[in-house]
Amino acid sequence: MGQNRALHTVVVTLVTLALWVGGHAALARGPSQRDPAFEQKITSELQAINPDAVPVFRQATEASDAGETLKALDLYSRVLELAPEFSHAERRKCGALAQLGRRAEALTWCRAALAKDRSAPNEAGLAAALVATKDVPAADAAEARKLAVEATNAEPNEPYAWTVLLQAGFAAKDMDVQRRATDRLLALAPDDPMANYYGSLMAAEGGDMDKAESLLAHAKAVGLPEEVAAPLEKAFVESQPLWLRAAKWLGRAVAAWFVVLVLLLGAGYALSWATLRAVAKRPTEARVRPTERRLRQAYRAILWCASAYYYASLPLLAVVVVAATVGVIGGILAAGWIAPKLFIIVGIIGFGSLVAIAKSVFVRPKDEDPGLVMDLGANPKMRAALDEVAARIGTRPVDRVFVTPFTEIAVFDRGSLGQQLRGSHDRCLILGVGVLDGMRMRAFKSVLAHEYGHFHNEDTAGGGFALGVRRSLFAMTMQLVARRVASAINPAWWFVRGFWRAFLGISQGASRLQEVLADRWAAFAYGSMAFEEGLRHVIERSVRFDAHLNVTLAEVVNNKMALPNLYAFAPATPAPEGNVEKAIAEAFGKKPTPFDSHPCPEDRLSWVRALAFDGVEKATGDDENAWDLFADRAATEALMTSEVRARLQARRGVVIRAA
Repeated sequence: MGQNRALHTVVVTLVTLALWVGGHAALARGPSQRDPAFEQKITSELQAINPDAVPVFRQATEASDAGETLKALDLYSRVLELAPEFSHAERRKCGALAQLGRRAEALTWCRAALAKDRSAPNEAGLAAALVATKDVPAADAAEARKLAVEATNAEPNEPYAWTVLLQAGFAAKDMDVQRRATDRLLALAPDDPMANYYGSLMAAEGGDMDKAESLLAHAKAVGLPEEVAAPLEKAFVESQPLWLRAAKWLGRAVAAWFVVLVLLLGAGYALSWATLRAVAKRPTEARVRPTERRLRQAYRAILWCASAYYYASLPLLAVVVVAATVGVIGGILAAGWIAPKLFIIVGIIGFGSLVAIAKSVFVRPKDEDPGLVMDLGANPKMRAALDEVAARIGTRPVDRVFVTPFTEIAVFDRGSLGQQLRGSHDRCLILGVGVLDGMRMRAFKSVLAHEYGHFHNEDTAGGGFALGVRRSLFAMTMQLVARRVASAINPAWWFVRGFWRAFLGISQGASRLQEVLADRWAAFAYGSMAFEEGLRHVIERSVRFDAHLNVTLAEVVNNKMALPNLYAFAPATPAPEGNVEKAIAEAFGKKPTPFDSHPCPEDRLSWVRALAFDGVEKATGDDENAWDLFADRAATEALMTSEVRARLQARRGVVIRAA
């Protein structure tokens, strides 16, 4: 019968309440429900009896449809004074009395109408009046059911008669009648609010809660008052097991989470599109234009929202992991299986995921040096070059330079948030010496100007929140991998993979805009050609150095050779030039993706070239090698080579002799 006894009791109570409170009002057609053809037919009958009664009858019907029951009752009485034999007025007067709770009087008028004309409307009207009470006597319920059956047999396509039969079936506790009437009513009037309401009640009685909730939702959508739907909605919720209610809530929460994530991604892609349009317009100065400033502000807002959303998502992720773990184990038990090993595996995945989530929140980055600190006092030319470029850009020079063996060039701020707000933090430059070979001084200064452009635009400030998200995601990923729970069946693994891609799609768009604006500073400071030369050199040298590093280490390790100077070493079998040239061409021709932190090289070169700015006048020493900024190149190369040997030994256990 019902899903459970409690729900059955609630359904019966609601039906009884609807019958008693609504009375004939719940069954009477409203203005949009009356059949115009039927109204025209009975008005013509009244016209033949007494034309003077027609306008009064119309006024009575309008008052009834407007909910003015007392006025309608008075007008129907006047109609009957003018046309005593008009049974339709008697039936509607019966309905008005039923709505007012005057059941005995209502029944008298309905029986009088039926005595004059045993028609389907009069049969349905009397049946409605019989059940329009809180406690319907068994005899009245049986009579109402009999009359409603006769009415539906006479007019099988009349929704009103089936509605009355449905209520009579409830009153008589006749489930077969209830089901038959509900099905027929929904077929005849699929968008009738009360039809869907009663259909929802019947579905709940039958235990089909999905159908019950669907019909009730449709009833509300087509006009069922909230105060009528609310008790049944509450009954549906309270009748469900706690786990099912929790699962539905969790499902809605996860769905809402995805919607917000899609909105954030959409905003990020829209900003990326706007960025491409903005940077394509040729500027007349290096400073950020109003449109670009607004784009930067929008990026920061979206990035902040995405970062906050990540941390807000972690509690939901933990709940999902717990629910999935409990759900899988519960499902296995419900299927009648006893699988201890499987339970242990599922438990390990769930527990390991929760630990990974917790540790990712409290990850504390180590403030390690990215390279060896350069003594700027012992390298005055480097100090002078750094100060010169800073003056060109109009910003504070770097405080420290970290030298690495490879080809990276980047800047960052080091210091607490308070130090950054006070401006007392350190500005740092990472300089990979592998990029310097063959690089002319002016091109090198232009690349430095690009990095100082980041400082001027404050790209390195205020990014701690986003950086914290990246570190947290990375920490969670490493924890999942280390605990061997990085599996496709683990929701935490899906989360880190999905959110990482989404976060990159948002944050890297901001990074690409920063790079374009920094390129502009370099071009205006030292000229478009100088920066194009510097950018081309960095990209090409990175490819050549990687190729040289790979073949050198392979030869040295395989032949157990010494490696005193990586940069001066001449491999017996160098990397094939054709392969190197191909790799360089691929680096320049790389197509941009939403996950790139920099625009593609060809676009950057095209935008810088379009500026056509000469920069400062050429100075003495611009054609010298950038290595000349170091006081002792040989000592620096030897030091960087020892750093490579140390890293190789620490990470792979490979020992290479210095000499």
